[in-house]
Amino acid sequence: MIEPLVAQGVSVRPTAEAATGALRRIAYAWELDRYDTASLIAADADEFAAVEWSEDRLTRIGYLIELEKALHELNPKFGIAHWIKTPNPGPFFAGSAPLQMMTGSTRGMAELLRQVRRWSKGTSRS
Repeated sequence: MIEPLVAQGVSVRPTAEAATGALRRIAYAWELDRYDTASLIAADADEFAAVEWSEDRLTRIGYLIELEKALHELNPKFGIAHWIKTPNPGPFFAGSAPLQMMTGSTRGMAELLRQVRRWSKGTSRS
């Protein structure tokens, strides 16, 4: 399923080992607790220590890696950790926090990635 990821702008297809490292790095940088971290990959917090990297979870971590890059380019005013947890009243988020989109479907993750890239390029700001 690499074609759909590439079509969505995700160039990274991590191995299970790389996915674990990337998830830990992102969780630390974004100041996430184990529950939010587990939610990013659709896992229970109890199974997080020994997560099984399914196709869906590898897809999710691919999106997260790309989102991490795009958010560094966007450089939110109060920092990425604050931005992803703060409800946003703009039309794209409709009062939800970006983290809520990341813990939903992979389609939501793809939409968020596209939008963050647009914002970082200075187009379609909300």
